[in-house]
Amino acid sequence: MEENNNSFKFIFRAFKRHIIIFLCIVFVCILFGGCYAKATIKPNYQSESLVSINGGDTKITPAIKSTITSKSLVVEVVYDHLKNKKVTHSDKSLITLDEIVQGLRVADTNTMLQVKITFANKDKKIVKAVLEEICAVSIEAVKEKYASNEIDVIAAASEPVSIARSAKLYVLLAGMIGIVVGAVFVLFYESQRNLLYETKDISKSAGHVFEIKYSKVKEDNHETSK
Repeated sequence: MEENNNSFKFIFRAFKRHIIIFLCIVFVCILFGGCYAKATIKPNYQSESLVSINGGDTKITPAIKSTITSKSLVVEVVYDHLKNKKVTHSDKSLITLDEIVQGLRVADTNTMLQVKITFANKDKKIVKAVLEEICAVSIEAVKEKYASNEIDVIAAASEPVSIARSAKLYVLLAGMIGIVVGAVFVLFYESQRNLLYETKDISKSAGHVFEIKYSKVKEDNHETSK
């Protein structure tokens, strides 16, 4: 019990003496985490839509999904439409073919008669407009290729939502690292400080003992000489 009390007192004394250093270490780590998050996390927004075949024997097969993502049947047509409609980024630059290809995704749902189409881009302004164009063009392409008039959009393009990693996670992680590093540094520094003072105390004690013994030997030699 006494040993535990001594350990607690040591930790309390260490943080009390070096609380400023501890807080500085935590602050620096949080600042670094925030700067790292700002430098590495890029904005990214996504909109999604559901496409369904409402009847007939046609199913949402891999072939149909590949048609929706086809560069020649869909992507290039979407690109031309967007250019003609003057759909541009916030900085007035035109969207590129590569942006459409990289942002377009087609995923299965829990039914063979539906497929989810999503589009993601760093510019929130254009995401919904691009997805609406992709859905319109891809549906026409599928209807033409498979001679089916039953395919249609059953859920319009949603409002764009952010899918970028959260900067708060980096800041929180950096803060936790700062607490650990700060605590280790403070406890290590305090232990070394105590060790230094203990060494000095031992040296002083040894010096006093040596002086006493030397004085006694000197007195004995003086009495012997008499």
